[in-house]
Amino acid sequence: MKIDGKHYLTIWHNENEDNVCIIDQTKLPFKFIIKKLNTYQDGFVAIKDMLVRGAPLIGATAAYSIYLAAKENENFDYINEKITNIKLPPKIHQLTFGLSSPLSSLNFKPCIFKFLIFLFLR
Repeated sequence: MKIDGKHYLTIWHNENEDNVCIIDQTKLPFKFIIKKLNTYQDGFVAIKDMLVRGAPLIGATAAYSIYLAAKENENFDYINEKITNIKLPPKIHQLTFGLSSPLSSLNFKPCIFKFLIFLFLR
């Protein structure tokens, strides 16, 4: 979208501060507020409180949240362990290992898909 002649995305990586920025959609159309996400918890709150809306933007926010978590501890085993130990209801847990197309064609690792579901259910 263009605001005062400047083009904005709904989510982007701020290379100068190494964080993620979103447009707070709870304030639109009356106010234009940019919110900075510095931790994966910030991403979780943005999804939970609907600062980001729509499946593509929610998915992008969850993916950036994984990046922010990796920034905190770059050891993938640490991240994988935290995601793997998330307790989900049995039916949703089955989804993480029994994906049918079209999601299975994306070759999601079950732990990453599980993290995305965790963000939505928490």
